[in-house]
Amino acid sequence: TSTLAAKVREEKEQQRWHAELAERVSKSLDTLFSVSQAISKVMRREELGPLVENDIAALMGQPVQLIEGEAQNVSSKTHCVPLKTPRRNWGTLLFDARKQKPFEPSQNLLHEAVGEQVALALERIALMEEMAEARLIADGERLRRALMNSISHDLKTPIGSIMGAASSLLTRDGHFDEQARREQLSTILQAAERLNRYVRNLLDNAVIEAGALKPSCDWVDLAEAASAAIDACESALQGKPVDLIVRGKLPLLWLDAVLI
Repeated sequence: TSTLAAKVREEKEQQRWHAELAERVSKSLDTLFSVSQAISKVMRREELGPLVENDIAALMGQPVQLIEGEAQNVSSKTHCVPLKTPRRNWGTLLFDARKQKPFEPSQNLLHEAVGEQVALALERIALMEEMAEARLIADGERLRRALMNSISHDLKTPIGSIMGAASSLLTRDGHFDEQARREQLSTILQAAERLNRYVRNLLDNAVIEAGALKPSCDWVDLAEAASAAIDACESALQGKPVDLIVRGKLPLLWLDAVLI
C-alpha cells in the first residue's frame, strides 16, 4: 500500500510538473508571437528602442532595455542577450529581474528568442535603409543622365544660333540691309543671353551641391516675385501674352527673391 501510494504521488507530481511545463511553454510561445507581431510593424530604427522598453517589456512582465554595443556595469540579476546576426553584432538586450525571482532556463531561452527577433528586426531595417539609399543613388544617376542629355541639347541650340548668325554676317558682309543685319544681331544677342542663363544655372547648381550657397532671404511678396520672373523671361516668351492671376491676399514669405 505504501509503495502504491508513493507511485501515485510520484505520478501526480510528474503530471503537475508536465502541466506547469506545458503552461510555461504555451505562455512563452504566446509572448514570443506577440513580440514578433509587434516587431514586424517597426520600419525605422529609432522606433525600435521605445517599442522594446515599453511594449515588449509589458509583454515580458519585466524591464527590458536595448543597448547599442556591449553593455557595461551590468547587474548579476540582469540577463544580457547579444543581438548577433551573420552580418554583425547590433548590440545587447538587457532583461532585468532584480525585483523578481531568479531566471529559469526556460525564461533564458525565451529571452534569447526575443533577442533573435530584435536582432533580425535591426538587420531588416538596415537592409531597407541600404535598399532605399541604393534606390536614391540609382534615381540620382538616371536624373543626372537625363539632365546632361537635356543640358547638351539646350547648350547646342543657342550655340548653333550664334554660329549661324555670325557666319551669315561674315560671309555676306555688306550685302545685308540694316533691318536684316539687326535681325541677325538680335538673334545672336538672344542666343547669347539664353546660353548665359544656362551656364549661370549650371554654376548655381554646382554651388548648391557643394553646400556653399548662402541665400539672401527677406520678406517677399510672391506675386511680385512671379511678376519679376515673367519680366526676366520676356525675350524667351517672344511676345506671347502672360496673365498673372493672384487669388486673395497672399502672406509675405521669407525667401531669396532672386533664387526663387
